[in-house]
Amino acid sequence: MNSAEPPAPGPVPGLAPQGTELSAPRRAVLRLCAALVAALAVAHAGMMLLDVAGDFPVSEKNAERVDSWMNPLFIQDWKIFAPDPPRHNQHLEVRVKRGERFGAWTDVTAHDNAAYRRQLLPSKEDQLTLRRATGQYRRWVREGKAPPETNRAARLLRDVVLIRLADMGQDRGEGIELRLRTTPIPPPGSNGPAPASSYLPLGYLRTPG
Repeated sequence: MNSAEPPAPGPVPGLAPQGTELSAPRRAVLRLCAALVAALAVAHAGMMLLDVAGDFPVSEKNAERVDSWMNPLFIQDWKIFAPDPPRHNQHLEVRVKRGERFGAWTDVTAHDNAAYRRQLLPSKEDQLTLRRATGQYRRWVREGKAPPETNRAARLLRDVVLIRLADMGQDRGEGIELRLRTTPIPPPGSNGPAPASSYLPLGYLRTPG
C-alpha cells in the first residue's frame, strides 16, 4: 500500500498566485461596490420601515416615494403596530358616463366582497387590490400632486375599476365618476337607528378609447 501523500496542487493557470494583493484600482472598485450594496440595503430597510410603520408624520410625508419604491415588487401586508379596529365601512362607488348622461351608481367594493366570499381559496392579494388602489388615489387627490389623468395612482384605480365593471358585464363608457361612501359601524349592542352614510367625491376619469 502506497502511503505517499499526493502532491500539492499547483497554481491554476490564469489566476493570481495565493497571497497576491489586489491592485489599487481593483480595491477601489471593490470598496465602491460594497458601499453601494450597503447603501441599497439601508435604503430598502428604511423604505420598508416607513411602509409598515402606519400613519406617522414621516411616513405620510414620504408616502409617494415609499409607494414608488415598495410597489409592486416589495408589497408588505403587515404593520409594526396593531391597527385600530375599523370604525367605518368604506365602499367605492362608480357610475359610467355614456353620451351626456351618467348611469346608476355601482358599488364596486360590494362586488369584490361578494366574489371573495364565493371562493373556496380566496386570494388576499385580489382582495386588497381595490383597497390599495383607492388609498393611493385618495392620497394623490388630497395632496394635489398632479392632474388626475396623468398620475400613476389615477391610472391604476381607473384600470382596476374598469376590470371590475367588465366582470359585472358593464361597458366602460366615455368616463367614470368615483365617490367613496363611508358608513360608521355602530358599537356592539346598539339598538338605535342605522347611522347615515357620508360621501366623498373622488372626481371623474376619462376611459381610454
